[in-house]
Amino acid sequence: PINNPKINLSIKIKEIEVNLGDKNTVLNSFIVSNTSYNDILDLHSGISKTELENKNVLFQVGNHKNSYIDVMFDKILS
Repeated sequence: PINNPKINLSIKIKEIEVNLGDKNTVLNSFIVSNTSYNDILDLHSGISKTELENKNVLFQVGNHKNSYIDVMFDKILS
């Protein structure tokens, strides 16, 4: 799953954004999972939560400090 095109869409969409050459256009993509990270680990070992979050895969449950919405907006506004 770490190399799945859907998981990597956030990276690909930023490449498209750069290729557009329009500084007024900002593209983002996020996957919001209602499956907990622990449940994903049961299916796919070796994937860190940080790796997934770096690819804009966010989890509705299990976020200790910030909600997934806070993380999403932080990423969008940075």
